[in-house]
Amino acid sequence: MSDVELLRATLLHTPANPFKDERALACHEDGGLLVEHGRIVASGDYTAVRATCPLATTIDWRGGILLPGLVDTHLHYPQLRIIGGLGRTLLDWLEQVALPEEARISSTPSPPTGRRRRWSSVRISRRPPPRCLKRRPTRDSAS
Repeated sequence: MSDVELLRATLLHTPANPFKDERALACHEDGGLLVEHGRIVASGDYTAVRATCPLATTIDWRGGILLPGLVDTHLHYPQLRIIGGLGRTLLDWLEQVALPEEARISSTPSPPTGRRRRWSSVRISRRPPPRCLKRRPTRDSAS
């Protein structure tokens, strides 16, 4: 892997604040995203970005779409305690990390009806209360 890479694809991004500028979304059909040491240093039309760094290694992803800066921050409640358990293939991660955690959660007893508040305040020091979200996976959830 080169220290400087130029990714070529359709490029969609918001270089301005979309809440303040109605033209914040930028689209370049033949876009270029220049990445140096893992950081984005330039973006725009491929030809213009290429001219700024002609020695960069080009990776051609035409036919795909680049969304620089998009960070997927969603999570599923059963996965809350296993954040950071990565470094495996998806199937290994599911089998060795995610599914055992979901099984552990599904076997957690519910609090007695009259004691939910006290039970939750004790449990919150270890993890969020188990009834704050719908937490039990359904049979169709993997479909």
